[in-house]
Order: sequence, then structure tokens, then C-alpha cells
Amino acid sequence: MAILDLMGAAAGGGLFGVLGTVAGRVAQYFETKQSQAHEKARWAHEVKLLAMQQDRQLAEQEHALEVLETEGRWQGLTASLEADARVGKSYLWVNAVRALTRPF
Repeated sequence: MAILDLMGAAAGGGLFGVLGTVAGRVAQYFETKQSQAHEKARWAHEVKLLAMQQDRQLAEQEHALEVLETEGRWQGLTASLEADARVGKSYLWVNAVRALTRPF
């Protein structure tokens, strides 16, 4: 009887060892799968953040160009007004012709 108990304990221990190993491997598989899904979501989030940063930088650059363009227009207007001021007064009809041709 003691020999049967000993053999049963050895067989049971081996069986439970195999079942424990299988259960550990199954748990490791699902853990790895979950970890990979998490990494995939993390990298997708990183891609979205980079795209948003690029959009922001593009908007900033466009705004800077608009500011430069506006400043250039004001400088051009200032230079034009200064040039007109330097011309001085002339005959009335000459000033009228200048005023008409100025926009062109």
C-alpha cells in the first residue's frame, strides 16, 4: 500500500507539474499578447502626437509668413507715402494726374 501511495504521489506530482507548466505558458501567452497590444496602442498614440506637432508647426510657419507679408505691405505703403511727400507740390492738374495714375 505504501508503494502505491508513493507511486501515486510521484505520478500526481509529475501530472501537476506538467499542468502547472502548461497553465504558466498559457498565462504567459496572454500576458505577451496584452503587452503587445499595449505597445501597439502606445505607438499609435505617439504617431498621432507627432502628426499634431507637425500640424502645429505648419500653422505657426504659415502665421509667421502672414505676419511678414503684412509687415512688408506696411513698409511698402510707408515708403510710397514718403516718396509722394518728397515729390512736393506742383500744378493742380499735375497733382490730379498723379492721383489718378497712382493706383496703377
